[in-house]
Amino acid sequence: MVAPALGLERRRPIDMLANEEDLEVLETFLGRIEYGVYH
Repeated sequence: MVAPALGLERRRPIDMLANEEDLEVLETFLGRIEYGVYH
């Protein structure tokens, strides 16, 4: 959660918890990881 993620344009997931729009992007990203979709 504290390391930059390539799939999030090198943003840190923990920094994305502050606003609703970024939180939706983060949830989608984590869902893709869960189901093995990386692109």
